Amino acid sequence: MPKKDLSSRLAAVERQLADIRVRAIESSEFRLIDKAGKLRAVLDMSRLGPRLMMMHADGTLALEISLPPDGPAIRLSDEDGETRIFLGATRDAARVGLADGKGNQRMFLGVSAAGKPSLTVYDAKQKAVWTATP
Repeated sequence: MPKKDLSSRLAAVERQLADIRVRAIESSEFRLIDKAGKLRAVLDMSRLGPRLMMMHADGTLALEISLPPDGPAIRLSDEDGETRIFLGATRDAARVGLADGKGNQRMFLGVSAAGKPSLTVYDAKQKAVWTATP
C-alpha cells in the first residue's frame, strides 16, 4: 500500500474518531490517578449508596461525600486519615461534628427537623462536659 494512501486513510479515521461523542459512560466505580500512578479519587457505588472519595498525596482519605439511605454526609480527614469534621443531614436533624487529631469527637452541633438546636462539647474521653439547648 502506498504511503500516501495509508496517510489519507489514517487521517480519515482520525476525523471519524474526533466526531464521536460519548453521551454516557456507565460503571459502578471510577478511579482517578495522578501522573505518578497514585490513586487520588474514587467515585463508586458503596453498599450504602453513591460515594466520592479524594485522597491526600500519600493515599490517606482526605474527603468523603456519600449518600447513604438516611441522608447525605461529608467527612473531612487530616493527613493521618483521622476524621476531623463531619457534616450530615437526615429527615430528623442536621449535624456537624468536630474531632481532635485522634478522631475523638470533641464538639457536636445539631438542629432537629422541628428547629431545636443543640451544642455539646466533649472531653478527650468523649464524655459530654458542656451542653446547651434552648
